Amino acid sequence: MSCLFSPSTSKSLIHLQVLEICGCGDIEEIVSFEDTKVMSVISNKIVFHNLQHLKLENLPKLKAFCKGSYDFDFPLLHEVFLKNCHMMEIFSFGSSYTPKLDKVTMEIGNVAKNIWMGDLNATMPLCKGMLTFQTSETLRWIKQHSWALRYLTKEKELTIEGFQRLLNLVPSNVMHLFQNLNQLTIKDCDSLVEVFESQGIIMMNKKEVTNYELQSMSLQHLPKLTHIWKIHGGVLGFKKLRVLKVEHCGSLCSLFSPSMAKSLVQLWHLRVHNCHMMEEIIEESSSSNEDQIIVFPLLNKLELRHLTNFKCFSSERTLDIELPSCEEMVIEKCPNMTSFCYGDVKTPKLLQIYKGSYEYVDLMVDLNATIHYANKNSKVPQQTLERSRFIEQDHHLLDYLRSQTELFVEDSETLLHCVPFNMFHRFQHIKQLKVRECGSIVEIFESKSKSNGDDDDDDEGYCYPKTFYNYNMQELHLYALPKLMNIWRENHGRILTFGNLRKLKIGFCGGLKSLLSPSIARGLSQLQEFSVHECEELEKIMSDEESIHNVKIIEFPSLQWLTLYQLPSLGCFCSSSYHFELPSCHDIIIKECPKIEACCKGITKTFQN
Repeated sequence: MSCLFSPSTSKSLIHLQVLEICGCGDIEEIVSFEDTKVMSVISNKIVFHNLQHLKLENLPKLKAFCKGSYDFDFPLLHEVFLKNCHMMEIFSFGSSYTPKLDKVTMEIGNVAKNIWMGDLNATMPLCKGMLTFQTSETLRWIKQHSWALRYLTKEKELTIEGFQRLLNLVPSNVMHLFQNLNQLTIKDCDSLVEVFESQGIIMMNKKEVTNYELQSMSLQHLPKLTHIWKIHGGVLGFKKLRVLKVEHCGSLCSLFSPSMAKSLVQLWHLRVHNCHMMEEIIEESSSSNEDQIIVFPLLNKLELRHLTNFKCFSSERTLDIELPSCEEMVIEKCPNMTSFCYGDVKTPKLLQIYKGSYEYVDLMVDLNATIHYANKNSKVPQQTLERSRFIEQDHHLLDYLRSQTELFVEDSETLLHCVPFNMFHRFQHIKQLKVRECGSIVEIFESKSKSNGDDDDDDEGYCYPKTFYNYNMQELHLYALPKLMNIWRENHGRILTFGNLRKLKIGFCGGLKSLLSPSIARGLSQLQEFSVHECEELEKIMSDEESIHNVKIIEFPSLQWLTLYQLPSLGCFCSSSYHFELPSCHDIIIKECPKIEACCKGITKTFQN
């Protein structure tokens, strides 16, 4: 069967609303063309009064809806779907009236596109064109097809997906075709090596600039892509490009030449993700050794994620980078990145870098120094030394510590003290301190005496009477420190206060016998959450310190949550006769603490209301 309806049958389908024809391998037309004898008694117009949905799928021989010269009226038609009808070159040889239709959805293979060229006859040739597009190595064929030229010069959004033979998207002889595109997406094209062909431009010695209207470009899963655009001497302009996303392009080593980078004055968001050969964003130029500056005036968000071979944004030593609008930067799992660029970098609005896994790094002296020490995570030197005194010899690290408000110390097997005795002042501004899984730490804040054998520093540094260190710390987390004996204690007149501490969490610290001295406890006026769990040797919360105060009451005025969990040796809050007041506490959880009978003996829980 080469056709479905005769013209007379078509005219009788006045109630037909949905017409779907799928998988009929021999059909060449839907409405047949009848001989002249029949035509003489039948009107030349065929009306489908109520047809709203038309679907033609997997019809390999279909050439037209009708090969006759009938005029078709579809007053209610608003959906037309064509799939794998690649021989269809025209709808009919007559006119077609479709007042409610504004697109035709075409699909060939896994490529789908909504297309509308004004009427059905002008739109249908694109179906054959899509097949040609999918099976060609370049787009040079476009020049021979006026309908394709007309379509591409008007199109605003274009998605190229699953083209397995395409080597470059935009050949040099039709660069102008895509000038009006606003959005371009290319994905899953396994053979694509270049987006904008450069070889033809070099051979033609092209000088004039082709300016694109492109605002958004997305490149995804292009394993052989080696260049988006090469050094074109400025013949391509992308001054309106705002968003560029490059993901899973395993052969890309860089993105821009310096000249191309300078043209991206509107770029707002740049994302590069999982391109394992990527080494830099701006490739090194061999044309000039003069100092130069590249400014991305509007770049607000920069994402560099999972780039295992990435070294820096630019390796050109004479090239400075300025990002005056950048407020959000992500550098996640770029293990070989030691600085942002080899020249100077300015980021006046950037306050921190996101490293992934909910970890942020505050900006220090500049972005280059921040990235250098962020990758070291402030812990690499500590892993090889018993103390942190190396900091005083590293001026860059001193600058880093001055600007840091959060400090994480993790996985050190040789570090004995987190904050050395001679550097108490260096850590006073820290707001959050987290120490975890350090198998050798015995103290967080080092206590020192002449009898402990440390005589490498001047004794005068240890004997100042009543020296106070007021810490701005708001959170302290200690976890999995099996040899920890003390958190802090007074020593040689040095007194630490933690008046801003709001959260204290301690877990899996098996060597701790007690946590706080009475003098330290009195200063915890802002403490809101206090949690201790799985410290098997902990006997009491408060140590036995001879009181110099007449008042034996210790109040935690802001404490709201108190949790004591799996503390098998805990017998009481304090063995001395102190009374504890918790006026704001509304949650007390004591669980699996079998010796806790005496714990509440001196506690008064007084609610404010």
